[in-house]
Amino acid sequence: FDLLDNFIDDAGFMFENFIFNELKSGLQNSNIAINFWRTKSQAEVDFVIDFGGGVVPIEAKFKDFSKPKIEKSLQSFIKKYQPSKAFVVNRNLTEKFVYQNTEVNFITFYQINKIFLFT
Repeated sequence: FDLLDNFIDDAGFMFENFIFNELKSGLQNSNIAINFWRTKSQAEVDFVIDFGGGVVPIEAKFKDFSKPKIEKSLQSFIKKYQPSKAFVVNRNLTEKFVYQNTEVNFITFYQINKIFLFT
């Protein structure tokens, strides 16, 4: 099972890398930087982009969701910075809901360009 676990870890890393490259491609003609967020206790948000109207956190999750659920690290980010929008890029779920006055958008990886339309 170690080989399967390694493949799943690698798939998650490759998915995150794919999302990074798509974001970078979408921002190539701008001076907007892609950052990440990590606390001292290791809570982490994969990507944070400042489009000028505030920051937008983006999580990349290489999994299928049956319902939208945001992890504690994204919850912490939302509580601290109160962004107007947040995104969870995943394999299958497209759904929107509000958490702490933030519109959380679950989008599939092939809808990644919609991030630039939402902001």
